[in-house]
Amino acid sequence: MKTVIIFGGSGFVGHNIIRKMAKKGFKIIVPYQRPINEAKLRLYGQVGQIIPIRFDQMDYSSMETIIKSSHAVLNLKTIWSENKKNSYDKRIYLFNKQLLNIINTSKNNIHYIFFSGLGVTTNSISDRVKNIAKTEDYIISNSDNYSIIRPGIIIGGNDVFLGRMLPIIKYSPIVPLFGKGLSKIQPVYIEDVVDACMKIINTKQKNKEIYELFGNEIFTYKSLYEYLSDCLNVKRNYINLPYFLAIPSVYFMEKLSINIITKDQLLLFKKDNLPTKQYKDLTNLGIESSSIKE
Repeated sequence: MKTVIIFGGSGFVGHNIIRKMAKKGFKIIVPYQRPINEAKLRLYGQVGQIIPIRFDQMDYSSMETIIKSSHAVLNLKTIWSENKKNSYDKRIYLFNKQLLNIINTSKNNIHYIFFSGLGVTTNSISDRVKNIAKTEDYIISNSDNYSIIRPGIIIGGNDVFLGRMLPIIKYSPIVPLFGKGLSKIQPVYIEDVVDACMKIINTKQKNKEIYELFGNEIFTYKSLYEYLSDCLNVKRNYINLPYFLAIPSVYFMEKLSINIITKDQLLLFKKDNLPTKQYKDLTNLGIESSSIKE
């Protein structure tokens, strides 16, 4: 039984990956810091197959033996806002650097899989994205068995994006559009992402690849909201909200711990979130992308 460690496994993407891995017979270790629903995770597999483990990010010694005995380490863990104690540099870049340094001291051929995102670049206007890009560069320079997965916005049951948008469209007669809502996105279905992960993890030879995962339909934010309105059979008025007005509103929401949108998430609305087409994608993994509309 192959052992896979999944950091960030208690989230939406993690739950779906664990569900599929458990069916394929993997032993899955899920390190966590904040309280999670351990019982729900364990129920995806047989007794002893899925093991949640609490760990301290300041002390990796408890994880070293577990990491070094694994077949693969999958990191879904990230943060969307920072403070003095938890900066993007510390929680994204340095966290991945520490994990990779432990892997590199192992004699096993451990496959490191890092979840990034479409549009990641070092010249991004987002500090969060800059740190993700810096992390990618470190992995590429310091690992000979890695996969970097760059998904678009992930759509599926209980996803974060639709989970926040559907109630607004369903109950509010007015829907705000950041800027004019014309930035383009190419969402990907969660099952396609899960299938891609399974194919990548089952790769027998060493891997040094970047994968861009995206669907076959391009939307603007406005056209996607309009489609959701049609699905809900409601008519909505769309109001353009200039960024110079949205930024202070989001700033105050963050200060009040109102978890709707963060500053860095707002910045992503300014740019298209599309693949570069320079790297491998679903077709290279033998997967036909699902229709988001369906």
